[in-house]
This record gives sequence, structure tokens and C-alpha cells, in this order.
Amino acid sequence: MPSLVDKIAAKDYIADTLGPEWVIPTLWSGSRLPQELPWPAPYVVKANHGCGWNIFITDSATVDVATLQRRCQRWLGRTYGRWWGEWVYSQITPRLLVEPMLHVNGLPPLDYKVWVFHGHAVNIQVHDPASNRDRRATDFDPSWRRQPFAGMALKPHTDDPPRPARLAAMIEAAEKLGRGFPFMRVDFYEVDGTPLVGELTFYPTSGFSPRVPLEYDDAFGRLWRLPDGRLPWPKAMRRLTPEQP
Repeated sequence: MPSLVDKIAAKDYIADTLGPEWVIPTLWSGSRLPQELPWPAPYVVKANHGCGWNIFITDSATVDVATLQRRCQRWLGRTYGRWWGEWVYSQITPRLLVEPMLHVNGLPPLDYKVWVFHGHAVNIQVHDPASNRDRRATDFDPSWRRQPFAGMALKPHTDDPPRPARLAAMIEAAEKLGRGFPFMRVDFYEVDGTPLVGELTFYPTSGFSPRVPLEYDDAFGRLWRLPDGRLPWPKAMRRLTPEQP
């Protein structure tokens, strides 16, 4: 599991499972940024072992490299997931990576997050880019019908985001990547009709953004089964739930 949430190592699993065309290119990876930044802007500097540790560079000539290096070294000195019990991140050797910045019509792309339970995609959460001031997220089923629930972390969109042109390919790819695991969230971008895998995770919002109404959150919980088919949470914690989320 650690290699699958490692933003560097996961690329090998994605390429082996789906093909290299699904992988966002890596311009560089290492433990310390060089003194000169040779990559063509725009690009993104990331840490491989956490969430939200990204720096977007649009013009290399204006970057204060020393400040950027200090910020990156702070990332590498921290163990992500210690706050919310996401143990798998603590098993990753911290490193940095640089990727080209993705754009669609000059703007950051939408983020399509496919929830896969035991190899079956059941929900697609569409997120606005993190840079949006009024960031929103909306849930759809695999047929692109708006779901009758929403997450608590972000408000849903007023109007439905556009259906990705390669939705069927994304769902098939997510199910291949998530096969053999009780749950996996597979994140995609679509750039000029080409789907790319952004990352894999087992901890959507650290488990702290339930679907509301809560009956639907329980319905998702029922899809997560132990190897013998039992639910991993006691009966006393369950509410009456819809049969399907």
C-alpha cells in the first residue's frame, strides 16, 4: 500500500497496469531542489508523501529558490497522516518531484475522483481545481447521473460539471487499478481528451467528509467488506441505509 500512495512510486504501478500514456510525466525527482531550476514553466513542485504539498511555478525567473528550498525541506521533515491516523503515509521515504502543470483552455483541469470498492466503481466525485476561491465538488454515479447526496467538506455545484469525454475509459482504468483492494480512490484529469491518473489514495479527506444525508454514507460503508464478507464496523453503529449509494 505505501508504494501506491507514494506519488513517485505509484507511477510504476499505473504504467504497468494501464500503460505509460496514463502517467503524468515526471520532470525531476530527488531529495533537494537544485540551485537552478531548469524545467520549462509552468510546472508543479510536490512532495511524494502527503496531500496539499504543492507549489505552482508559472515563471521560473521570479522564483526565490532559497525560500522554495526551505519550504520543500520542511515538507520532507514532516510525517504526513500522523494527525488523522493515515499510517500508510508514514511508510514512504519522503522525496520531491516536479511535474508539468496541466491546463485545459488555459485553466487548471477538473479533478475526477473515482471511488472503487472491491474492483467496482460506484461513485465519481468531481472537484474544482484547488486554486478556485469558491471550490465545489459534486458526486455522480458511473452513468453520470447526479447523486442524491453531497460531501460535507465542499458545497456541490449549482450546475453539473461537464461529463468527461473518456468517462468509460476512466472507469475501466480505475477498476483495474483498484482490483484486489477493499477500497481505492483513483483521481483523474482529462487534458485534450486524454485521461491521466493524478494519484491513488485509500483515505478520501481522511474519512472526515461523510456523505449527507448520512444514510448514504452508511450505504458506502456497507460496500467495504472484510475478506469473509463481514462488515468491518459493529451493528450498533449502523443506521438504516439505502441499498445502493
